[in-house]
Amino acid sequence: MFSFGYRDRKWQIIKDICFILVGLVLIWKGRFFGVLLGAAILSWYGYSLYLQIKLAKAEKAQQQDVSAPQPQGPADDGKIKITNLSDAKEVNFEKE
Repeated sequence: MFSFGYRDRKWQIIKDICFILVGLVLIWKGRFFGVLLGAAILSWYGYSLYLQIKLAKAEKAQQQDVSAPQPQGPADDGKIKITNLSDAKEVNFEKE
């Protein structure tokens, strides 16, 4: 059975574009109910297309962020480095 592939973003975008074209043809024909139906189709599937493209861009940006190497901080060797000792008289430290 044919389906529009609601889980695959590529097929949702293709479906939205096809229905937008149908809506434009209905508006172009110029009948009253055709214009009404075409405007409704155009607004519904136009908004859906806008959201799908926005989500695809966000997914792509997230993939790039994940694949980028994370900067490595200084190695934690269990030692503490104290740089300013002007106020400290005595320091107690316990590592958990």
